[in-house]
Amino acid sequence: MASSKYADEGSIAHALAAMCLTEGQDAAAYIGRLIESEDYEHAKLSPSGAKKWMACAGSHRLEQEAEGEFEPRWFSMEVTESMAEHVQVYVDAVRQRMKEYELAGAVEVVLLVEQRLPIEHITGEEGATGTGDAVIIAVWADGTALVDVGDLKFGMGVEVSAVENPQLQIYGSGAVQEYGLLYDITRLRLTIYQPRIKREPSEWDITVEDLQKFEVKAKQAAFHAIQVVRVEHEGAVIHHLKAGDHCSQGFCKARATCPKLAQFVQEGVGADFEVLGAKDTDVMDFLAPSHQEEEVLSAKMQAVDLIEDWCRAVRAEVERRLLAGTSVPGYKLVQGKRGARAWINADEVETVFKSMRLKQEEMYDFKLISPTSAEKVLKDSPKRWNRVLPLITQKEGKPSVAPESDKRPALVIKPVEEDFDVIGDDLAG
Repeated sequence: MASSKYADEGSIAHALAAMCLTEGQDAAAYIGRLIESEDYEHAKLSPSGAKKWMACAGSHRLEQEAEGEFEPRWFSMEVTESMAEHVQVYVDAVRQRMKEYELAGAVEVVLLVEQRLPIEHITGEEGATGTGDAVIIAVWADGTALVDVGDLKFGMGVEVSAVENPQLQIYGSGAVQEYGLLYDITRLRLTIYQPRIKREPSEWDITVEDLQKFEVKAKQAAFHAIQVVRVEHEGAVIHHLKAGDHCSQGFCKARATCPKLAQFVQEGVGADFEVLGAKDTDVMDFLAPSHQEEEVLSAKMQAVDLIEDWCRAVRAEVERRLLAGTSVPGYKLVQGKRGARAWINADEVETVFKSMRLKQEEMYDFKLISPTSAEKVLKDSPKRWNRVLPLITQKEGKPSVAPESDKRPALVIKPVEEDFDVIGDDLAG
């Protein structure tokens, strides 16, 4: 399956981060530089997909069918100022983490960048490895060691937590497997760096003993997933599929074609797809949220995110097939709305305008810089920035629906009737 510009950007960002940490440079030193990277074939049961194949054994098979044969390729991308800025947040955090271990009394602190970690003992795939972006080993005076396994997430769509993260636990297991004979590892710290979403990393500590309990579950799930690949009867494969938040949060590539997810969507809506297309007003009234009890509405709301994700996945799959020249009955590709007009060469246009003796106010659009841009300009002058602060306003975020597990505090909303005074009986007549 073809990569995306976002995946390519993430790969280049990882390469830039590795260069900074190994060469001792800041990311700004590489702005404008063209960096090359290579797609390589990952382990079939990759740690990054563990959330999927541990929860849904059949997802591994469906993804293999959706992806087809792996095709290696080289690609390159220029380091932009924005990329360098976010990568630097990650680089600074890793360097700061190493200093913290030194200040805490570690007698030795070792940094291993883009380290291949063995995972064959988990997945059963010969020679399989995963990559720890920043593995820090801190050794204490008593001879015990802590292994900090860091993973850089360069995307900005979904915030990822390190707490009980299966991908990082597999990496942690690989680190113990790789360095357990060299160091007396007693504890691990699993760290997610996501600089485009927040500056502070997410971290979670786990003992070697608890990690071993996870290994047992992961091995069982991996064995189950591999067995499903060998199943020949399609009906039996469906039996091993399971829909859930791992479909979207795990970025399953088979979302658009998974029969179990389609069934989940059907049940979440509350009617067959054929029924939804009918003109029966009674059916539509039944489906209407305004006619449902709060408990029913709550149950359906839990399925909304997954249903919306399924819809996007189906649309993307249809588009992919049409672009590949495959016919999809009932649908076709059409030319979209044309983009905004742009100058081919702005300098040449500027020269022509000047020859026409156009005035500056006719040639250029001038506008005041934004508060964000102003903060960048004045960041080295706190006194001047403080003069500007009282002139800035910012709208409050609009209320939005979130699950109760969301970390943000709940808004207290009074029922409408509480805003009105009760009219007494003496005024009623």
